[in-house]
Amino acid sequence: MREIFAADFKDCIVHHVLVDELERYWEPVFIHDSYACRRGKGIHHAVVRLQQFIRQGSGNGQQRLWYLQLDIKNYFMSIDKAVLFSLLKAHIDSVEVLWLTQLLVFHDCTQDYTYKGRPGLLQQLPPHKSLLQAGAAKGLPIGNLNSSFLPMSISMLWISLSNTRLSAVIICAIAMILCCCHKTRNNCQSGANNWVNFWRNVCNWNLTTSVRN
Repeated sequence: MREIFAADFKDCIVHHVLVDELERYWEPVFIHDSYACRRGKGIHHAVVRLQQFIRQGSGNGQQRLWYLQLDIKNYFMSIDKAVLFSLLKAHIDSVEVLWLTQLLVFHDCTQDYTYKGRPGLLQQLPPHKSLLQAGAAKGLPIGNLNSSFLPMSISMLWISLSNTRLSAVIICAIAMILCCCHKTRNNCQSGANNWVNFWRNVCNWNLTTSVRN
């Protein structure tokens, strides 16, 4: 069960306008294999690409590969608005786009909403999964395009500009699950340490990680 803050139609138009503008900044530097919230991408394309990497790296199944999976805990509810905006601000040169970005990042939708659903359902939701319990300084609403695109753009920009090199990287979903294919466990783990440190130290996100083959 999830708590969804669905914007009104007129607000959704504004969200799309902002994302269309921001795509001009991010798309030229995004890695190819980021499949979340991008035109012509999506989870099905991510699966096909991952299968391609696995076949190439394993010699069509002749050699075992290691993969690293990272998952950000309580992704939407743990986003620090001030940190997010400071990272976005450095890459936006339009006054109008910056103003709209700031407006949407810091908007607190919990102060003005209409509840729709079965009475009592919100009480069944764990506090760490509710925007109503996150506080004004944290969290973006699930269900809005800008909530998905803005944090993802910063993470993908950093990956694109960093010196981290992995055999294969697949950004499968907004929750930032990454699959990195390597022939040794050590390479798999060490290649992603910079990412983990960035998300933990800069974005204040907590991650769960697992290395498997």
